[in-house]
Amino acid sequence: METLERENQELDFLEREIYLATPSFAEGLPAAGVSIFEQLVKRKAFQQDEAAPSVLPKITTTIESVCQQQPQNVKLLCFWLSVTCTLLKQVRRRQEVLSGEEVDFDSAETKRAAYDAQHSELPQLAKFDGSLTALVHTLYHAVVRAVVTDDFRAQLVAVVLHSGAFEQESVVATRGGKQRRCKGSLGSHLLLFAPLNNLLLSLQSCMVHESLIQQLFGQVFYLIAAHLFNYLSDHKVECVTNCGFQIKMELAKLEDWLNRNNVKAADELAVVQEAATIFVMDKAILGDTDVLQQACPSLSYTQVRHLLTNFKPSPPAAVLHRMKTLIQKKESPPEVEMPLDVRRVQLTFLDNNHR
Repeated sequence: METLERENQELDFLEREIYLATPSFAEGLPAAGVSIFEQLVKRKAFQQDEAAPSVLPKITTTIESVCQQQPQNVKLLCFWLSVTCTLLKQVRRRQEVLSGEEVDFDSAETKRAAYDAQHSELPQLAKFDGSLTALVHTLYHAVVRAVVTDDFRAQLVAVVLHSGAFEQESVVATRGGKQRRCKGSLGSHLLLFAPLNNLLLSLQSCMVHESLIQQLFGQVFYLIAAHLFNYLSDHKVECVTNCGFQIKMELAKLEDWLNRNNVKAADELAVVQEAATIFVMDKAILGDTDVLQQACPSLSYTQVRHLLTNFKPSPPAAVLHRMKTLIQKKESPPEVEMPLDVRRVQLTFLDNNHR
């Protein structure tokens, strides 16, 4: 009977705090994150016997389940990412306090109480810390996948490499109330920037910490660059001078978006910028290692040679031979493509200055 009552209480707790949670905030923190932690402390969830069932694992699995039901809902994913980060920060703060780093023991009674708290709570807190950290990784990846979709990648190629191909006719109003039709590629650009704007607005409105916002956009723009570079590597028809100028023009618009929104991710586009530089510059001087270092420091010799081999018209044979010699002398041939890797994440936003 006691077990059944506890399970019912846990279900009510999970439903109230997670399933029915609404995106509300107080003092820059998601209310759900603060409420969940306060309720756990009140219920003495961290003091339970390790052998007894705990509500703590159910919290992370329930949050993950809620997010899995709407994997493309960027706002929902950002909200629960913010909640999880808040929970993790409070758990780590409690571990610091119970470990005695910030407690001034002024009596034997205080020391004994602190010792008892350490003994009963620290193991559970450590386990919960690990579960929350894993959940942060999961939600981080989920947010990136919700933005960098197949449609987004297709639009990326259409805008950056084939801007003219997606020109469309639109109706605009003129002075006097009349309408006229005009052609332009504005529509395709809006489709590309819309997911980025939605991500930024969702992160900011959900009070996600600024350093994590920068990391997420760094990841997104890394994938943008990786996809474009992979596409160029696989499609020889794109390796021409005109495409190089087209890429530079369109990347400038992406960099302008980054600057206007104070997002520091422009460096992630370096590999595509350098590929475009190779397409537009005099190929005859690329056999010089100093020129290579200045023009494309982010690319390996193998990647440069691959792009040159695909380029039309073919560059001088002496340059390709020189590149082959450099590869043999200075590097083990790496993968030509950049891996589309969404696993790169650093939890630096959980430093001592967080919140």
